[in-house]
Amino acid sequence: MRAWILTFESKTTRKVGGLAEVPPELARGLNERGVEAVLVTPSHGLTPEGEVLLEYKVDGEVYKVFSSDIAGLRHYIVSGGLFNSSDVYGGDLYAKALVFTRVVKALYEKSLDEGAWPDVLHANDWHSGLSIVAVNSLSLEKGVKTRLVYHVHLLSRSRARLEDLESLASGKRVRGKHGVRDLRFYYEASQGFTDKLVPLVSDATVTVSDDYARTVEKWVGLNHGLRVLTVPNASSWTPEFVQKHVKELAGDRGVADRALARRAVFKELCSGSVSELSDEAYRTLKALGVEAASDTWHQCFEEDGNLVLATGRVSRQKGFDLLLNALEKVLVRNPSVRVLLMVIPVPGSESILEFMVRRLRLFDKNLKIVFGHVEKRVFVPAHYAASVFVAPSIYEPFGLVALEAMASGTPVLASDTGGFKTTVLDIRVHGVRGTGVLFENGSVEQLASYLADLTLFMAAGDSKAQPTRVSKKIVDPAIRRLLEEEPRAPSIIRRSCVHRSVDFSWARSVSRLLEVYGAV
Repeated sequence: MRAWILTFESKTTRKVGGLAEVPPELARGLNERGVEAVLVTPSHGLTPEGEVLLEYKVDGEVYKVFSSDIAGLRHYIVSGGLFNSSDVYGGDLYAKALVFTRVVKALYEKSLDEGAWPDVLHANDWHSGLSIVAVNSLSLEKGVKTRLVYHVHLLSRSRARLEDLESLASGKRVRGKHGVRDLRFYYEASQGFTDKLVPLVSDATVTVSDDYARTVEKWVGLNHGLRVLTVPNASSWTPEFVQKHVKELAGDRGVADRALARRAVFKELCSGSVSELSDEAYRTLKALGVEAASDTWHQCFEEDGNLVLATGRVSRQKGFDLLLNALEKVLVRNPSVRVLLMVIPVPGSESILEFMVRRLRLFDKNLKIVFGHVEKRVFVPAHYAASVFVAPSIYEPFGLVALEAMASGTPVLASDTGGFKTTVLDIRVHGVRGTGVLFENGSVEQLASYLADLTLFMAAGDSKAQPTRVSKKIVDPAIRRLLEEEPRAPSIIRRSCVHRSVDFSWARSVSRLLEVYGAV
């Protein structure tokens, strides 16, 4: 079986968010199962090496498709024109998606001519999902069958223009949930929304959690009878992977004592830059008074304390504003809290960055932020060193960050949305088998209360702490009772976190994906 896995980002080329983790891990697992899987992705400013498979002109620009081996995986990398920029989602993203679709269609047509077309075309999110429309129409015209699988990681309200789609389609007819129809029929049924249209003309639509599958079905429209399947994400972080990075930074003693690991992380943050920023983000931060390349005031804690970590893209979705608005109430109950954000600025995040910098200056002792892609030598140990990881997302289809934290033995305080409801086992329900706490989505009050409780709870695991004295400061009765009945609960819960993370493996995800491929 041949499978082309289309994605706009991959950790093997350019990474922005959690999406970049998934396609290469699925491709690797498929290859191990005997599938000839290829990643198809834009270059985003990289200079590819390898054989040129195709040269194709779009709007006067010549695009080349390189066949490259990267990190043990075969890639078809689309290079040139709009993809010369390293800004994955910046600029005219819709124009980029159309160009990518045209080049993928030309590459598919070439594969038909050579008699080596893919059995499966698997597109991830709408940027590459438009290729399904083009390949659907072309395969129908040529009388060949390629299974079309659409993988929704995050729903978008992006819309396509009918004239653009008709220029991509061959003969303007496609097969879909309502049979072979003119493309206009499916366009009107979807109101032009890409994340409604593409599922309607795919053989299978999958997403990352059962909860989000229901969300996608409702978004597409229950009247279409679409059944969205689940292929859960996983994490490439293992306990061994985490401890390897901790040992490199803090030695064997840092692995044995998280307080030493934390101090080693703090030392690195104070020593200089530990991250990589885009030029645009650098200029935005400089205008806000943060010289990210040389300053350390924004990331250097002056005093030790209970580390709270949060990571992700700078966007409203991630709920960082909720956490920062909750901080004052947290500090009233636990002044030892040290909140560290490791965040990646993206286009359109300027107002959020401005808010973050204002909060930095307001809580200069207790809040620090690292902007950009953080080096693994610091990023991974920071998870291990944390008392609590916070994931306050407004919506989160899966939430890979929770698995990374749990693989590090760190409990997660997460909003009760999407995949978090599956990955995070609430200690108020599961006791010491739990892996964190779920709070009401969007509630600053609950976030503040549970973060104070959970940091106090985990501090009780410190050898110098007295659990009975700490428990009196905990407000939630279930969390307080858990500590009173089992003083070792913090350390047991850290072990439960690790065990839970192992339940989500890429091998299981690949097995589920192969079931989907085989059923269509």
